[in-house]
Amino acid sequence: MASHSARIGLIAGIVALAGALIGGLVLVELLVDAAFRTPAIRLVAAAVFAIAALRIRTLVHRDLAQQPASTLDFGAGRSMRAGGERSRFDQLYDELRFGARNQRYFDAVLWPHLVSLAEAAAGTPADWLTKPPGRSFGRGPSVASLTAAIASIEARR
Repeated sequence: MASHSARIGLIAGIVALAGALIGGLVLVELLVDAAFRTPAIRLVAAAVFAIAALRIRTLVHRDLAQQPASTLDFGAGRSMRAGGERSRFDQLYDELRFGARNQRYFDAVLWPHLVSLAEAAAGTPADWLTKPPGRSFGRGPSVASLTAAIASIEARR
């Protein structure tokens, strides 16, 4: 749950954005000719929306930077965030499923973690570990080939 100061900051940000929108609309009503009011109001609304979107993007980026890239990072000593409802098993299961569905995710996240786990298990570089081939339409490797790769890592332990 968010802290009290974070809630106050959120409320202050919402009030500031609402104030900017209302102030901009009042200025448009007072200073812009009637023929140009509709486009001017749309510009003011778009500007306020852009400011809000950038602020939300910054907050989300900051929150994601504090989280590990993968649940497999927890094995490297990172601690799980407080308040997580899902178990580590559920998160790992979802990551394996998503790695099988998306080749880009498999290449960028899941495969490097599997290689690092293999190197940690064997104590040597994981040249012996073969990368499972992807499937058609950008899908990642099959669940069976992922199972075989993980079984080969476990066999080296």
